[in-house]
Amino acid sequence: MAQPAYDKLIKNGEKNLEIVDSDEIKITIQTDKWEDYAKRIAHADNKTFYQEVEKVASFLIASPLIVEEIRKEISQEDSVVLQDILHTVELGDYNKDEGLELLGDLRSSRQKRRNYKDKQEVMNMLLGGDENTGSQHAMDALDKIKEVTSPRSYQYRIQNSNKNIVSYYNLNK
Repeated sequence: MAQPAYDKLIKNGEKNLEIVDSDEIKITIQTDKWEDYAKRIAHADNKTFYQEVEKVASFLIASPLIVEEIRKEISQEDSVVLQDILHTVELGDYNKDEGLELLGDLRSSRQKRRNYKDKQEVMNMLLGGDENTGSQHAMDALDKIKEVTSPRSYQYRIQNSNKNIVSYYNLNK
């Protein structure tokens, strides 16, 4: 069963693959993917590197707001929408077609809720349950990016430093 998948991966240029079982093949592919990504980012020019970090940092900074918005949507589906539908079922006067439409509304609401619950689970796994810690670290990283990408200067400690060094390196403008 693994042989056709292996053949396709080799044809597509994957390297360092070996059939042991499907879990091991998956792990090998993921490792290669992240190693390639890591190398590409580590060796990128400064602009590309810092843009990538800023994307991640922006997500992490917004993570408390993302988590809260997801919680609100789950609550909306659990309380308001579900209660409206249940009260309509309990108290409503409707025919078979309207009942089927109501059932469709219930299904749609539960699917929407499930999608938000899945997002919530992903966020919890990503953030380790504490989105504020990741958010603070991300803000610190953005501050550091501003610092390292700003023009630098050096303040000589000795007032009468060698003037040739200063003019040569053009450090003291």
